[in-house]
Amino acid sequence: MRTLGNVLWHFPFFGFVTATFTWLLGGLLTITVIAAPVGLGLMEYGKLLFWPFGNAMISKSQLNIEQNKAWKTYSIVVTILYFPFGLFLTIFAAIQVFILCLSIIGIPAAMVIAKSLSTFLNPVNKKCVHGAVAAELERRKAQEQIDKHLGSQPTFQTQTSAQQESNSDFESIVVTEDKTVASINSQLSKNVSLINENSNFNTSEFTSNKKKVFIGGIVGVLLIILAIKFVISLDFVNSKTDEQQLQSTQPNFQESSQINSQNPSPKYEFLSARSLTASDIENMNKYDLKIMRNEIYARYGYIFKSSDMKAYFESQIWYTPKYDDVTSLLTEIEKRNVELIKRYE
Repeated sequence: MRTLGNVLWHFPFFGFVTATFTWLLGGLLTITVIAAPVGLGLMEYGKLLFWPFGNAMISKSQLNIEQNKAWKTYSIVVTILYFPFGLFLTIFAAIQVFILCLSIIGIPAAMVIAKSLSTFLNPVNKKCVHGAVAAELERRKAQEQIDKHLGSQPTFQTQTSAQQESNSDFESIVVTEDKTVASINSQLSKNVSLINENSNFNTSEFTSNKKKVFIGGIVGVLLIILAIKFVISLDFVNSKTDEQQLQSTQPNFQESSQINSQNPSPKYEFLSARSLTASDIENMNKYDLKIMRNEIYARYGYIFKSSDMKAYFESQIWYTPKYDDVTSLLTEIEKRNVELIKRYE
């Protein structure tokens, strides 16, 4: 039955693709060192996905594996940081289980995802073991609870002869069960020894590499600071460039005044003779467009209120301020030219 479940998980649900992706993702996170606790858990979860029916995920604490204190503390920090993301994955996986169960054909995949909910929530310090090992650990845990609630067993002196006879039959059953338990214990011991071999990263290797973890963290922080400084400096350079471009588009007022003051007649007299087109003004900067538009009013003697236009036109030989409003004096051509310039200005 387990084999059938595993076959259905891989075909047609392509479980091997999910298993490979999960294992590789865990490997990449482990290489970063910073996310190693999550990465190691995902690698173990990838092993489970290769053969989900027959294996199980358990916490390393259930196997009484001693861990380096620094690693244990760091794992707790990573678990806290991972929790919001893990909670989201758990809720999403629960919804998947519900939908797959409704489809009936998706029940094998739903069973695998359901077994993975606790790992989705927290993959840190998880280990993939044989199902018999997980079952034995659960049995021992249940036995501890029974012993805790029942307390001491009654003495043989209070037992009746019938109970003694039943005990003799029970002893023969216990012998058989002891053999089974012994085989399970041997398998459990093998798994524990393998886990202890693989957990060298959590003890001696982590102790020897904790300097690398510390240096890696410092390097990461420095890279982030350098990236922030680079972005700030880039913004500063861009702002300076924009400012220089803006200044370059505005001609020096004193120079333009001296140049134009030498002209005895208006610079843009043709604005009263013909209508402008977009090609005439589309390449002009805003300052020149402003001068062009206001020159139409200046030729009729308009008294300017803005200081820049007032100073500019008062420096022109031909300008004579007379009226506060000259709109009614403009021709149709001049009015159209004013509107067109405003659109580009």
